[in-house]
Amino acid sequence: MHNDKPLMLRQGDVQFIRIDSLPQQTEPKKDNVLFHGEATGHAHTVDAGEIFTGIDGVLYLHTAGLTTVSHQEHKPLTLTPGIYLVSQKRLYNDTNGWSYARD
Repeated sequence: MHNDKPLMLRQGDVQFIRIDSLPQQTEPKKDNVLFHGEATGHAHTVDAGEIFTGIDGVLYLHTAGLTTVSHQEHKPLTLTPGIYLVSQKRLYNDTNGWSYARD
């Protein structure tokens, strides 16, 4: 990892973890949307960079320059150049088990 410590950032329910390289089996995504909010219909989007989907459905973001992540309910988040694993926060309760946070 960079500087011996992973860089982790968050915007609402979406987390970005800087990694060293993309996994071998990824496919480029055709739009700039990371996640759509189920409750509001809002979306986490990027203004630059390329989004990839791994074979397990995990998202990755490759940025060659500064990239802004936007969402209607959160402050913009600026990412420095790099490769990021992008995940969505999950919640657990005894009745329903695991679910994704609703944004």
